[in-house]
Amino acid sequence: MSKKYFVVADVHGFYKELMNCLDGAGYDKNNESHIFVSCGDMFDRGPDAREVLRFVNSIPSDRKILIKGNHETLMRDMIFRDEYPRTHDIRNGTWNSAIDITRADYVEVMRAMRKNDEWWEYYNSCVNYKEIGNYIFVHGWVPITPTWDGHRVREDWRDCDDKDWESAGWLNGIAMWQDGARIEGKTIVCGHWNTSYGWKYIRHMCKDQYEGDAIHDAFIDEGIIALDACTVVSHKINCYTFEE
Repeated sequence: MSKKYFVVADVHGFYKELMNCLDGAGYDKNNESHIFVSCGDMFDRGPDAREVLRFVNSIPSDRKILIKGNHETLMRDMIFRDEYPRTHDIRNGTWNSAIDITRADYVEVMRAMRKNDEWWEYYNSCVNYKEIGNYIFVHGWVPITPTWDGHRVREDWRDCDDKDWESAGWLNGIAMWQDGARIEGKTIVCGHWNTSYGWKYIRHMCKDQYEGDAIHDAFIDEGIIALDACTVVSHKINCYTFEE
């Protein structure tokens, strides 16, 4: 039986938008040949972290691929660092996600998250990257090294440790691709950076990167498929599908 992959990125806690996206693409959670793929950042910013978490956890483990994004790292770091949020935890939406997931009193949120089985089931299912055929699924980009004329993908990218991959999760993949950090014969599927960056600065098809005439469709070119639709602004999620 051939498999069909449904790839999204940067859901950021928008459950309704995720369901609309998957329904429109024909995804069926109960179809054994349908594989759900997230390129990271499933939570923060949106209002439905708990619903998103429970949906993802309800998918059988052999029918999902979950990439760790920088917001998964932000949550992990927040709940082990302090008992109260810092400014960036609130600004990034991490604190609100923790409140929604735990439904705990303010002073108990961090402790409740540290003990939350649903969160850890999700987090422990995440991987740094996944390679399937000619596709490489990542969050920001693969680990890179600067060169005198731009950036290049590290030759040992498959063997890089968690720290290297967490740093790569903050990269603007579209900019890295434009700068020459590519892998011959492979297509890197990424999120993290809104696709309007590519439509504005590379394709020159819009003047506004976020609102106005901004384009939030998937940015696809040779060697790259970027999916982050900046859902908090666009209220849409891009879904890329392919069959194996």
